[in-house]
Order: sequence, then structure tokens, then C-alpha cells
Amino acid sequence: REDLNAIDEALGIKRLTEEFDLTHEAVAKILGKSRSAVTNLQRLLLLAPPVQQMLREQKLDMGHARSLLGADLARQLDLAKRIVALGLTVRETESLVGSVSARSARPRTRKAESDKDTINLQEQLADKLGIPVRILHSKKGAGKITLSYSSLDELDIILSKLRS
Repeated sequence: REDLNAIDEALGIKRLTEEFDLTHEAVAKILGKSRSAVTNLQRLLLLAPPVQQMLREQKLDMGHARSLLGADLARQLDLAKRIVALGLTVRETESLVGSVSARSARPRTRKAESDKDTINLQEQLADKLGIPVRILHSKKGAGKITLSYSSLDELDIILSKLRS
């Protein structure tokens, strides 16, 4: 189809990479896109689900959404609502996300890596739990898993799923 929104395209790419074990490079050749375009599309699946929905509904465009990837999952929806309410350009969005991230950033010794396996694991956990999941790890093997929820009821559901 030609009328796919960015999230539907990203889901299609995810399916191709998982079901057929294709690399982003191979998917890019099939779709006639650059590898970076394919990677950027799939990264949109790391957005908080309500922000993905805003992208589906064309309240945000892909440039805005990609900028939001730089924000914590917990802040993405608030930032997305501000972007829409203020009618910000992509450049203004990048500045907003950068300023919010800079204010909340804690010093880190080094940036964690996100390889294909980590991203796939992140997506599998997100699918199983029904919430955004972020996995960060270092080359030494240490890391953390972040589960984002929007209410205590949602937390109870997550805990039930983890216990079963």
C-alpha cells in the first residue's frame, strides 16, 4: 500500500526483520529506501504508545516524532501535546526536547548501546507486557530495563503479567 502512516510502515519493517530475519539494509533494498530511513522508521516503535497514536492520526509528523525519541518515555506524551498545541516546527521541537533533556540529564559515564538484538528483545517485552520497555546495557554486560506505565492500575496489570 502507498497510504501507510509511519507507524504502520515501521510495523511492516519490524515484521520483515523478525519473520524473515532480514537486516535493515536488506529491507531498505526491498522497499527502495535508504538503510537510515528504514532504521529511523523502526525506531518510531520505541515511542510511547499514545505518541505513536498521534503520529498515526497525523497530529505529529515523522520529524517531530523522531525528535521525541530523545526524551524519556514518561515525558514524550507531554512534549507531544505541547508541540501540537504550540504548532512547533521540527527545529523548534528539537530545541524543546534538547532543553528538557538537558535539564533532566544525569551525568552518564558512557552511552549505552542498542544493537539489533537489544531492540528486538525490547520490542518482544513491550509486546508481551503491553507497555513501552527500554533496555540499556554496556559492553561490560551491566544494564537496566525500564518499564513505563501511566497509572497504578496499569502497574498492577504489569506486575500480574510478570508474576505469571
